[in-house]
Amino acid sequence: MHWRREGGKAFPMFVNGLGATATGITTVVVLVTKFTSGAWITALLIPCMILIMRAVRGHYDRVEDETRLETPLVTRLLQEPIVVMPIDRWSRISEKAMAFALSMSADVRCVHVQMGEDDDPITKDWDRLVVQPLATDNKPVPKLVVLKSPFRYILQPLIDYILAVCPKDSGRKICVLVPELVVHHWWENLMHNRRADLLKVLLLMRGNRNVIVINIPWYLDKEKKIDSNAQVLPETK
Repeated sequence: MHWRREGGKAFPMFVNGLGATATGITTVVVLVTKFTSGAWITALLIPCMILIMRAVRGHYDRVEDETRLETPLVTRLLQEPIVVMPIDRWSRISEKAMAFALSMSADVRCVHVQMGEDDDPITKDWDRLVVQPLATDNKPVPKLVVLKSPFRYILQPLIDYILAVCPKDSGRKICVLVPELVVHHWWENLMHNRRADLLKVLLLMRGNRNVIVINIPWYLDKEKKIDSNAQVLPETK
């Protein structure tokens, strides 16, 4: 087939065919004469390998068929997404994520899961920490969505809310910003929960094509030093 596609001559095709025939005859002879001595393993592996390779090829063909695009960019799809940002408490990490969220869209929804009856500090201080500074500068104000979870579940209410906001038949995209702490040493990860990683995995498994997950990393110590240096820079005259 290769030589036919490339427009090759008959002699290379004859050589390839002769080699394939010799290999086939040798395989049959070995299987017949050495079947009980262990050749049955080869007889089992050959069809299994053929099936696996055909399945791999079929997967790549399906991916190619589904992702192929020959039409120009559809401009009607260019609209601001809905940005959803899980927030536990107000911190440098959440501040960085919120600043990035507001640069993407005016429709930003900060989702907080409340596990107790009393309001958490982020709920009490939301106006002072977020609403007032943004309103003073005439900036869009994100919406605080409080999800109560009496059974102390955190990820499940978040997943349910995100999928409810962005159904499969909706044409609008939803960007889920996942703030994440990045530490220097691998063993330091053992001292922090990996809830952000689990949230990303669940969104990829249960989400749909309208859900986009974006990491917002906070590099421990490095970014704090950068902020401190920025604050002490002298003003230029």
